[in-house]
Amino acid sequence: MQLQEICKKPGLESSRAGLKCEWAGRSFLTCPTTGFRLWHSLTCDLGIQIIASVNLAVLKLATPSGRAIDPALSHQLGVLFSYRLKRRMTGFAGVAQRTDRAKHKAKPYSGGTEANYAVAGDKNEVSMVGTYLNLFLEWGF
Repeated sequence: MQLQEICKKPGLESSRAGLKCEWAGRSFLTCPTTGFRLWHSLTCDLGIQIIASVNLAVLKLATPSGRAIDPALSHQLGVLFSYRLKRRMTGFAGVAQRTDRAKHKAKPYSGGTEANYAVAGDKNEVSMVGTYLNLFLEWGF
């Protein structure tokens, strides 16, 4: 299980009439995660890892609208190189491509001056895609 936090930035375009909504919030989701790591030694001190993982958001802890979530798949694919620095110390460096997604039911417009253009049945969705530099140092006791 993994705890996932996804933030929604203000100023995202509304799908209706090209209007801008100054709205922000965070989703906290619990996701079962599955994946694999493929390790390979190139030399006694140098190695490579290929890492892939997929998680599915299934349990809502909090959403900006306070409404239910729709399951959304997120994934990561990366490569790490390892180098043994000392007998009990190994350094890792690599890159990962990651996509995080969250979907939840939108809060319908309830009148007034609220900047909300949702109707019943609409869903909010946010996706964050990025390439990350990973640096790790691992040591044994």
